[in-house]
Amino acid sequence: MISDTNLKFPSSKFREEGKVARVEIVPLIDVMFLLLAFFIVVSASLVEERGISVQLGMAATEDNASLDPKTIVVSVTKDEVVFLDTTEVSVAELPSIIRAQCGSLLQCRVRLQADREVSHGKVISVLDHIRTSGVSTVEFGVQASDWLDK
Repeated sequence: MISDTNLKFPSSKFREEGKVARVEIVPLIDVMFLLLAFFIVVSASLVEERGISVQLGMAATEDNASLDPKTIVVSVTKDEVVFLDTTEVSVAELPSIIRAQCGSLLQCRVRLQADREVSHGKVISVLDHIRTSGVSTVEFGVQASDWLDK
């Protein structure tokens, strides 16, 4: 007859030597940081751009911050047509429409996105009409460029 004292199981070997099975956490943390970095990069590339698509001017100091939902986007196309978000408007209508959309002018922001082919005079005219609405913050939409680094 076989006695139980002669049988040695693999788990009893660890118990005899005082070893305990461990789960390594460092590789798990590495994987979690890689996943976190991946989701940050992907979510940054999925930022919703509002307004009409225009060829923006180049600048080395692009603001990559996503648009606040309260931000009104005014776009000027190559043909000097003015859009408020995606609706075509005249320059003269801009102040009244912006005032209507902004409940509190102190917290309202306008982003002016002008195509790089638009004349300087037209951009200044649109900017002046935006300012007459009483908006406290007007920012320009630009595209990133590394031309200053060269």
